[in-house]
Amino acid sequence: MRSGEGCLKGFDMSIYVLRKIGFKNGISFFISAILPAFLILLVSMLLVFSLSFITSMASAMEDVMVNLGSGHIVVDGWKDLDESLFYSVDKVSSSEALAFSGKASAALYVKGVDLDSYFNQRRLDALNFSSRSHEDVLNPVYLSSSLSKELGVDEGDRFSVLIYESSIGRTRPLLLTCAGVFSSGYNEFDSALCYVDSSLMKDGEQKTEILLYDDSALDEIIDGLASSGCTVRSYKSVYSALYSNVEFSLNILYGIFLILALLAAVFSSNIAFDYVSRDRKDIANLMVLGLSKNDVARIYLVITLSFVFVALFIGFILGIVSSLFIPSMMEALNRLDFAALDAYMTSFDISIPFGKILLMLGGLFFSSFISLLISLRKTISLDIHEIIAGA
Repeated sequence: MRSGEGCLKGFDMSIYVLRKIGFKNGISFFISAILPAFLILLVSMLLVFSLSFITSMASAMEDVMVNLGSGHIVVDGWKDLDESLFYSVDKVSSSEALAFSGKASAALYVKGVDLDSYFNQRRLDALNFSSRSHEDVLNPVYLSSSLSKELGVDEGDRFSVLIYESSIGRTRPLLLTCAGVFSSGYNEFDSALCYVDSSLMKDGEQKTEILLYDDSALDEIIDGLASSGCTVRSYKSVYSALYSNVEFSLNILYGIFLILALLAAVFSSNIAFDYVSRDRKDIANLMVLGLSKNDVARIYLVITLSFVFVALFIGFILGIVSSLFIPSMMEALNRLDFAALDAYMTSFDISIPFGKILLMLGGLFFSSFISLLISLRKTISLDIHEIIAGA
C-alpha cells in the first residue's frame, strides 16, 4: 500500500476545492481569495465596455452613411426602378453652394429631394429633427445643427445662397427659409449638409438612392442592377475612406484583444502561483495524505480556473452595466463642444454584441486554461521541496 493511502481514502477533493474558493467561509474570505484575479476582472470589464462602444459607434456611423449619404446603393442618373423591391427609391440632385446670413457665411452641400417622401421613418430616426415643417414656407431648407450654429440661423429665419449650376457655368442666387434643424450626432459628416426641395435644383448631379430592407443581399442586388446597364455603387465604395476607418478601428480592437488574451494567460499563471504560495502548509498536508504532484496540480487548476471564471463573469456584468451609460456620457462630452469629437459619433444607441463578447471571454478563459495546464505542474514540481520544508 502506498504511504498515506489509508488517509487518502477519506479525502474529498471537491470539499477541499469548495473550501478554498470560499464556500461557507464568508464574503471576506471570498474577496481576499479573488483579489489576485482582479487584473483579469478589470481586463474583461474594459474589453466588454470597449467592444460595446466601438461596435455600437461603428453601426451608428454606417447608419449615417446610408441614411444621410447615398442609401445602401447609389445609381448614377435618375432611374425608374420597381420600388416594391426596396425600402425606398429616391431621385436626388446635389450641388455645392455658398450660404450667407446676416452673421456669417458657410460652404454647403445641397441635396435636392422630395421633402414629402424622402424623409421616411428610418431617416427621421437617424436625423433627430428638433422640429420639421415645410408647409407654407418660402423655399424651405433643412439645415444640420452645426450649420445652423455657424450661420446663426434658427427655424423660420431666411438666408441667401449662391448655388453653382454646371449647365450655365455660373452661380444662381436663392433666398431660402430654415424649415427645420437636424443632427445625426456625427458632425464631420453632416456639418455642411442641407436638404432643399428638388424643384429648386434646376441643375446638379443627378442620382438615384436606394434603401434596402436589409443589406444581406447587397452584392447580389448591385450585380443585378449593373447587369441591367446601371452605373451603380454601394455606400461602402462611395464612402470607402470613412468605411475603412470604421473597419480599421474594429481591427485595432480585435488586435488589442489578442494581446490581452496573452496577458490574461500570464495573469492566470501568477494567480496560481499566489494560491500555491498561500497554501503551502495545506499542500504539504495533501502530500502527507498521499496525493501526487499531478493531483495537487489538478486541484489548484480547478481552484484557479474557478476564480478566473468568476472574475470574467463579474467583469462581464460590470462591462455591460458601464456600457449602458455611454449615451449619457457622450451627451455630456458633446455639450462641452470639443472640436476633436467632430470626427466621432456623439449620439447613438448602445447595442450589446453578446455573441462577440462571449466569444472573446471564452478566448480569455481558454488561454488561461492552457497557460495553467502548462505552468501549474511545473510550479508545484519546482516548489514541492520548499513547500514541505516551509510548512
